[in-house]
Parts: sequence; structure tokens; C-alpha cells
Amino acid sequence: MGRANRKGQSMTYIAQDGRTALFELNPKKNDFVTVCHLTLKKGQSLNLIYLYTLKKLESLSFEKHFKERDERLLSYGFTKHGIKNIDTIHDLLSQEFMKIDNSHPENAYTISVAISEIMLSYDKIDGIIYPSLRSPLDYNIVLKNKSADRALRVKRCDFMEITKNVNREIFIRHLFTTSRINKQKNELIWSTNIEDGLGWLTEDTLSLVEFTQD
Repeated sequence: MGRANRKGQSMTYIAQDGRTALFELNPKKNDFVTVCHLTLKKGQSLNLIYLYTLKKLESLSFEKHFKERDERLLSYGFTKHGIKNIDTIHDLLSQEFMKIDNSHPENAYTISVAISEIMLSYDKIDGIIYPSLRSPLDYNIVLKNKSADRALRVKRCDFMEITKNVNREIFIRHLFTTSRINKQKNELIWSTNIEDGLGWLTEDTLSLVEFTQD
């Protein structure tokens, strides 16, 4: 069982960027990790439900975005009280979605699975964006497999070694990278041509969800 799927059910889980994925994985020193960067296929898009908590919105400084949203909703006939109710409902759903029942490991995500099944039952909804527990400023995304296959392609993959993971800081050493695929053999073509082989990641650095098209 996962955050949005029952046991035995397959879903596509991705993170907003490589850093988020590493924090979710929580690798140990000397672990080897492959992080694949995905992009939208040309002409494709994803229709996602965005779950957020009010506390997180305050920390991300999205005032401009939500001011524009509020103005648009007011033009549709919503009242300020109605808009506040929308945020309250989103906040409640997000908090329930993030709950984990550690007393029953096999059914730890029962609530989030129930919420996901309702949201993803609509054909036009491709997936859900939800807050990351391990990287508080970041988000994860769960997609229907058919939506991921339709809309996403691999842009680049990085193979790296974890040199340190202490106090929520991860130090990495890039070993190989690739942006090429041997389509005949369905294999990645790796290269050691990397400008900067060393780096580090911290959960306190802000980055936003962003898809690029090319």
C-alpha cells in the first residue's frame, strides 16, 4: 500500500525535483542512487489536483498567485467567505491525506488511499500534487500510469553516490549522467562528462513545481 494506492495496485510516483526524491528515499552513506528527470512530451499536459496546507502556503509566499486566484473567483460570483471555505477544505483534505497510521503498518495510508480513489475516479484528472513529509518545502506527485505514459518522457538521468546524510543534509557525488537512450536496446547511454561532480542538498532550499515543454 502506498500513499495513493492499495496493495498490489500500480501508480506512478514522482517528486518535484531530484532533491525531493532523494529526501523521500532517505539514502544512507555509500548508497548508489539513480535520479531520472522527466519532462512533458510536446503538446501534452497534466490535469492535477493540488493539495496544500494553509501553513505551507504561508511559508512559500504565494501571495501573488492566490491574489490572482481570488480575483478570478470573485469575478465568478464567489464571496470572500466562500473562498476562505475552499482553502479550509483544501487544508483539511491535505492534513488527512498526510496522516500515517503507524499502529497498523499494513494499512498506514488508508485515509489517503480513500481520498485518492475519489479524486482519481474522474477520467479527466491525471493525478495529485501533495506536500512532501520528508522535505517540508517540496511536493510529490502521484499519477495514473496511463497519464504518465501519455504525457511524460525521460529528459536526463543522473547516477550518484551518497557521501553523507546528516541532520537533513545530503551530500552527493555524481558519477554518470545521460540524456540519451538507445531505442533499439531500450537502454540508457551513460556519460562521465559532468561539469561539477560534487554537490549537497538541504531541505531548507525553496524550489517550486515546474514542468517544461520542449
